[in-house]
Amino acid sequence: MWRVYMDLGRFDEAKSHCRGNESKLNTIMIRQAEHLLENRKFEESAKCFAETKLSFEEITLKFLELKQTEALRVYLLKRLSMLKPEMVTQASLIVLWSLELFLQELGTQRDAEKLFDSSQTLSWNNFKKFIKHPQVHMTMKCNKKAVYNLISSHGDKSALLECALEVGDYYKVLDEYVQENQYKEALEFLEAKRSAELYYRYIGPILVAIPEEAFVILIKIGHLLNPSLLLPSLTACAAEGSSKNAGFVVRYLEHCIKKLDVRDPAIHHFLLSLLVKESPEKVLVYLQEQGNDPSEIPYCLQTALRICLAGGPAQDRSLIWLYRLLERYEESVEKALSINAIDLAKETANQVVDDDVMRKRLWLKIARDMSFSSSII
Repeated sequence: MWRVYMDLGRFDEAKSHCRGNESKLNTIMIRQAEHLLENRKFEESAKCFAETKLSFEEITLKFLELKQTEALRVYLLKRLSMLKPEMVTQASLIVLWSLELFLQELGTQRDAEKLFDSSQTLSWNNFKKFIKHPQVHMTMKCNKKAVYNLISSHGDKSALLECALEVGDYYKVLDEYVQENQYKEALEFLEAKRSAELYYRYIGPILVAIPEEAFVILIKIGHLLNPSLLLPSLTACAAEGSSKNAGFVVRYLEHCIKKLDVRDPAIHHFLLSLLVKESPEKVLVYLQEQGNDPSEIPYCLQTALRICLAGGPAQDRSLIWLYRLLERYEESVEKALSINAIDLAKETANQVVDDDVMRKRLWLKIARDMSFSSSII
């Protein structure tokens, strides 16, 4: 009786006469699916085919030949939803096979329309819907390497980025942007995600490529980042290209010190070395801004002295200041007198309070120098 109803196209009645016989039910479902297909009800047909025991490959090829991508997507998702949670391998195969089919179609359409990437093709929305399906999402997340390898074999950058974004693999997204020299996109992505870890890993090449835009963002996000952990990237930026890059680094370091109150000596030493090289007139200003109490100064006095000594005559006044802080008063006075800065020499001498012998010695040096200068005149 069930076969009579089936031949009449009364499929629900045919099923009611099967009494749970799976073989008969399968035969009815196949006939129903084919009937729907003949009547061009493709998506309904896909749902029926998914409940049959016909092979996955056979049904997939049937819809591909008919160029019914949406019906194929319905079929694949239906098959996937019918899998038990422990059927991980089968789920992976269905998802990867489905991705392969989508990528082939995207590639064909992209080439036919001579488009730059798949995101401009008509099938792109179907692809995006597919990868957003919860089970597809979870399967891709567990098989990221296989998914990336498959997409890379098709050379579809848009699809690769879309899948990486879908599974939350921000490292892969940024890897692709940087490898493709898409530094503005990478910077925008970093700004949107506000992840310190991502900044530390990827900001280096971005700073070198687009320093002005990148430093605007670094200053904007302020306390999100630890400037000390950015030192390798900052050093690379300052060393690359013209002094303009170094200027951007200087402004950022000054911001960190003045606005964020960064006390890390490494940051201060780096800034000082850049100032000596790029803006020698600002070195003494910087040193004086840090105060004259050695116990409160954030940089190492000996390190600062070495840096300024390497700066040559342009840093004579900075050396006078540092010698004072190091209590090397004679050297401070001698340096002041060597550049005819009598007032600075006197300031140094006046700072010696607890050592009368040293104080007298310094004033004698100053007096002799003044006397010698007067005799020359």
